[in-house]
Amino acid sequence: MTAPRDCLIWGMRVDESVASLGRGIRIDGNSVGRVCSSTWSPYLECGVAIVRMDKVEHGPDTMVRWTVLKKNFPQAVLCRIPFLNDEKREIPRGKLVAIPERKWSSTKQHHL
Repeated sequence: MTAPRDCLIWGMRVDESVASLGRGIRIDGNSVGRVCSSTWSPYLECGVAIVRMDKVEHGPDTMVRWTVLKKNFPQAVLCRIPFLNDEKREIPRGKLVAIPERKWSSTKQHHL
């Protein structure tokens, strides 16, 4: 028996805020996932979260909104984990120990 290998777990960056644990993630008003863990990143200067999406088509660079007390929907962007620029995946393997350059576009540069 083989399980699907498609990824449903992604990172999420949020400008000027932190997504609360358990909050829903929405695209065009439809529920598409949930916040599993979140915190503020002093290095990236934004909120970061680990999210579980309902479908595999929602991945890095997907613009989303997350619920805040069912009335406000701040903009956020899905990304790969770790949240730093590490295309070769060297940080989790301990091959890259220097602090990487901060390179990411905020959600203000994207449009939903």
